[in-house]
Amino acid sequence: MEKAVEENRIANQKADFLTNCVNPLIRLLTRIAHVVIAVIAGKAMLDGRMTVGVVQKAGSDLTSTSYGCMEQRRLDI
Repeated sequence: MEKAVEENRIANQKADFLTNCVNPLIRLLTRIAHVVIAVIAGKAMLDGRMTVGVVQKAGSDLTSTSYGCMEQRRLDI
């Protein structure tokens, strides 16, 4: 019984570690992507090649995708 408890404790530590590493990493990458989109889209809007609605849709899709990835990670672990 003690061996099973110890194995469970180790598995829980690994899961906690992965959760605490992966989720912030995904959030960081999402925020970096938002900045890149803002810079590129801002230039395109100033040049008249893109509208605000297109930029908003791209940002919204990126956010939805990143949260979907985080949710999937929680289910996998």
